[in-house]
Amino acid sequence: MAAVLVHQNIPVTTTLSIGDAYRDTTGGERLVWGIPYRPGMRQNFEDTLKPTGALRIFADAGVKLVVGTDWNDGADWARTDDVRLDDARLAAGAETLHEMELLRRAGLSTQAILTAATRNAAEAFGIIDRVGTIAQGKIADMVILDGDLLQDFSTLRRPVAVVKAGRIVHGALPDR
Repeated sequence: MAAVLVHQNIPVTTTLSIGDAYRDTTGGERLVWGIPYRPGMRQNFEDTLKPTGALRIFADAGVKLVVGTDWNDGADWARTDDVRLDDARLAAGAETLHEMELLRRAGLSTQAILTAATRNAAEAFGIIDRVGTIAQGKIADMVILDGDLLQDFSTLRRPVAVVKAGRIVHGALPDR
């Protein structure tokens, strides 16, 4: 299958985070749909992160990966009885960071993850002419981080400024 995807240049969206366990309001673990997380589920999830998992097989074969999450907003569909999800990793934007961290755990390089989140995503949506890379004439949206992401992946959790359409909309640019 990987060879066909590569040959046809068909991108595959990663959605590792959909299989992870999330805390609910009782402190229990559940899938995003509200289903209780059982030990066998954890083993299956951990298996997806191994070098023999489908994600690594696709990545190693050269399949174009796109960061994705099947994001949810903790809506009522994630409710079971009166128990709701209560996990910060499910907040808007946070699940994307969690997905990227899971890709790192699965063994993808920082460069591969950044490419999947930017260039590959823009190409998959057919908007690479406007976004996805830093180039003259493209929309200037970016996050300025406190550190070198290529050296320290946790830098993703330390934004200093957000630039949208060339203007600072959050934080401030560093003096250096």
